[in-house]
Amino acid sequence: MHATPLADLDTGGANAELLNVSGAGDVPQKLPLGALRIRQPLTPEVPLDALVVNKQSDVVIVSFHGATDRKTTVLPRFERLRTLLELDVSSVFFSDPTLHLDPKIWLTWYTGWGDVDAHRAIADLSQAIARSIGASIVIFTGSSGGGFAALQVSALVPDSVAVAFNAQTDIGRYLVEGEYYTQQKDYVRVVWPEIWASFETPDSIAGSGWTASADDRVSALSRYSVPRGNRVYLLQNIEEYHYEDHFLPFLDAAWRGGNHENIVPWVNRQGEKHVVPTLKMFTDCLKKVIAEERSRDRRG
Repeated sequence: MHATPLADLDTGGANAELLNVSGAGDVPQKLPLGALRIRQPLTPEVPLDALVVNKQSDVVIVSFHGATDRKTTVLPRFERLRTLLELDVSSVFFSDPTLHLDPKIWLTWYTGWGDVDAHRAIADLSQAIARSIGASIVIFTGSSGGGFAALQVSALVPDSVAVAFNAQTDIGRYLVEGEYYTQQKDYVRVVWPEIWASFETPDSIAGSGWTASADDRVSALSRYSVPRGNRVYLLQNIEEYHYEDHFLPFLDAAWRGGNHENIVPWVNRQGEKHVVPTLKMFTDCLKKVIAEERSRDRRG
């Protein structure tokens, strides 16, 4: 088994050597230095794709992307590859497998569909990769829809860390620009067709409370309503609608669920638009979390 030297990696990481695995238990005990793509079939038609950058660091950062322009992007998509390559840590980049269900859908929050729990598959594969590269600290990160995935997957990995930027915390509360159900409609139509069929019209999704008919894959409010063994750094722009619709409800649910000691809320001001964090904000926050977690690891 050979890995691609990091200096030879192309912009999107698509040229990394490919390793096919049947599941997390099939990941080799030791992965080589460099870049390696890992592909696990979730169904015969839908793969779970990951790009692993192994620097044999004690820290591995697991990155998730947000909404994806399907007109200009070819899957798999590995977000912030160049940014994380600059840090002295290992990294893993997951492409959302749920997007394979429909070529027109832009945002599916890594939930999976039906009996296919993508959050659990990613959690298991992330832990196997961390062991294979010798990382003791696992940090999941993303912004917006990727931040939702970071919260959800980290909750399934004991002692892991989530660093989420301007994240959705409940898919049923997500509105494009705080007004439009466009992405939410597409998601329910594709991922939860039985719920979609229950609507009299597409606009019936508004105020329908459809998430009550789904499981906790669609809501971090539900997932964190019970004690979890991870830690969360939640960064939010207080000037945009996610602050009221997602950030505050998550803090309330997580604290009532007994997770108050493990949630660190950070707020900032980035204007009224829902935006991704700046490069400096993203890297500065990650560096701070890495330092704190390394200190905790030494004490523990």
